[in-house]
Amino acid sequence: MRQGSPSRSAAWSPPLELRHASIAAAARLFLSLPGCESAYYSAWEKVGFAKRDILTSRVESARDSQQEAKKDVESVGEALFKEWKTELAKYSSADLRSKSEQQLKMTRARYDEMIRAIAEANRFISGMQASPS
Repeated sequence: MRQGSPSRSAAWSPPLELRHASIAAAARLFLSLPGCESAYYSAWEKVGFAKRDILTSRVESARDSQQEAKKDVESVGEALFKEWKTELAKYSSADLRSKSEQQLKMTRARYDEMIRAIAEANRFISGMQASPS
């Protein structure tokens, strides 16, 4: 390293004024967001769409997306476990086969837990849609 050049380990930091300006801009943006949301709903209400209808549509869309994702996860997961079980028979080492079987059992248990959590989230979302507000 040449004498007088900054070391590579020294972290660069922007000037204090730039940091303050960045923080101020981020704060203004953050504080303006709730106003944008109320203007958004107000505009839609003027053309005949109630806020409740918009939110219901968003909940329905989230539910549908979640259900589709669950189907995808289940089909991929089942294919993975089927292939894993098939490959267990190909192990020549009993010790490695046993370790892989244990890993398969643990992975299957975590997978089943995740599928239950997805189903619970779907019930929650459906409950939100059904509950009157």
